[in-house]
Amino acid sequence: MKPIHVSVTGCALADCVYPAIDFNGPVFRRYASQTSGDGGLVPGQLVFLESLAEFAGETPAAVQAALTAGQTMAARNVGGPAVVAAVNASQMLWDQPGTVHFYGACGDDDNASFIRSVLAQTPLDSSHYVTRPGITPVTDVLSDPDYHDGKGERTFVNVIGAVGHYGPEALGEEFFDSDVLLFSATALLPELHDHLTALLKRGKEAGRINMVATVFDFRNEQRDPVGRWPLGESEESYRYIDLLAVDWDEARRLSGEEELEKMVGFFRDRGTKSVVITHGANDFHIWSGGGLFKEVPLRAL
Repeated sequence: MKPIHVSVTGCALADCVYPAIDFNGPVFRRYASQTSGDGGLVPGQLVFLESLAEFAGETPAAVQAALTAGQTMAARNVGGPAVVAAVNASQMLWDQPGTVHFYGACGDDDNASFIRSVLAQTPLDSSHYVTRPGITPVTDVLSDPDYHDGKGERTFVNVIGAVGHYGPEALGEEFFDSDVLLFSATALLPELHDHLTALLKRGKEAGRINMVATVFDFRNEQRDPVGRWPLGESEESYRYIDLLAVDWDEARRLSGEEELEKMVGFFRDRGTKSVVITHGANDFHIWSGGGLFKEVPLRAL
């Protein structure tokens, strides 16, 4: 069997989970967003701690203390759609020839030691997970299990930290030697995200499979809460994507459309080969125009 090599880059962080936050309570409402992109909290979405503190007119430490109401975190997990996907892929392929490589950065602190200790227990090759100045990216995960009529919901307060200046040059030549390239939640690595078009194009020129998985892009939401979110340098990014995985809000904001068929039409018309759109506790949707996967008309699962 031909070895399968996968390169993954994007978000890796420590998730600090607070499981008993009331999204309808007075404290959460005090920090709730009033208009899109203003820096306030929105259930199910992500905001940067620095922006939330500015929105509230308080220090970041004061905001964190108020939101968690003195709770100690219930759990600390390795988080980030990129590194979690990389770990899962390495576990699925553990008995197959080939390697899953993760490219990213952390700081030199306790959260970094924690993440590295977990990764060391998996088959993942984390030799390209480097230490940089600054704190390890971290997200406070505020969870309300009673929200959405008991379905539950989470809200994310993120600190970018050491990956603030992690860009394309950090990937090097070896990243593009793999069969599959995954760019995941790059909106939390601004310099990488802003150069996605060139990175995806390079992957296709090398004959690789390109997958992109997105995350709520608070930076661009704050810049322009009305216009479409950019994905790289231009809309040309979409033509180089074999599989695009987005959630409903991300699909809306990337496409600028409100209706499912129009969202998918936006990605299709720009050359994306296949799309998955998740929608929380609701059905998710898939579409493929052929290529890597067989043709699949838009359908719910």
